[in-house]
Amino acid sequence: MTDKKFKSWTTKELNDLVVMHKAGDTVEKIAESMGRTTSAIRAKKEYLRTHGLIESTKSHWTTTQVKTAIEMHNAGITHNEIAKAISRTRCAVTNMIQRLVEQGQIKKELTQ
Repeated sequence: MTDKKFKSWTTKELNDLVVMHKAGDTVEKIAESMGRTTSAIRAKKEYLRTHGLIESTKSHWTTTQVKTAIEMHNAGITHNEIAKAISRTRCAVTNMIQRLVEQGQIKKELTQ
């Protein structure tokens, strides 16, 4: 296994990272373009986010999406179908349903 050495970030690299992030480029694309690992890009993006230098690209759930997910879940529709209907991943739907169960907004499902 080769030992990778720490490589300091230049001001230009940081600026490029911010620009690519704002353009919506993937971590993989940014890493390839900058000659960095995906881990390095993720870590630097998290640092920049926590210091208020970039905005999160995380897409927050709308009230309509939550309401639709609850209604569909209560109707017995699968997480895959809910995900398709509200343009989310199955994993995101499963996580949201779990949070809603924990908050008492929906009853715990027996199987899924």
